[in-house]
Amino acid sequence: VRDVRGWEKETEVHRTSRADIVDRLLDQAQQHVDINKVFADREFDAHEVRHLINKHDLYYVIGKRKQSSEDTENAEEVEQHSLIDARVEYASLTVDGETHDLSIMYVTKNATIENEERDDDDGWDEYAIFTTNYKVEPERAIGLTAQYRDRWEIENQYKSIKKHFLPT
Repeated sequence: VRDVRGWEKETEVHRTSRADIVDRLLDQAQQHVDINKVFADREFDAHEVRHLINKHDLYYVIGKRKQSSEDTENAEEVEQHSLIDARVEYASLTVDGETHDLSIMYVTKNATIENEERDDDDGWDEYAIFTTNYKVEPERAIGLTAQYRDRWEIENQYKSIKKHFLPT
């Protein structure tokens, strides 16, 4: 993935799509380890990425950008309801004529984070939206997003090591 720098012309830059990068990484990783589930952050919130992971016969949980007013309304409904920590909607995703089922999970931060401080840089606001190719119920959505949060902790620890222990 490459952005155009100020001194470069648009035509001089070769870009690789996130889907192509994910495809290459999955091909390489599957040569060495068994993969069952892929977690990806909001930067990979693209239909092509979801489709590609599904074509590899893997499950995914991908953070979704809050783009539409419907996303915000659904998430705020969960956030404001005192007894509901998650809501799941079902949809289908079609890319290149191929379709797979999709669950959209709206989860409050309190559903997966109990009695711990939240890092403001961890990708969570008061709620988060995720997509998965699992067929999930709200109770399972909470478990999947808790696993996603654990993955995020690994990234935060790596950032800490990189910041404090590597030569600067």
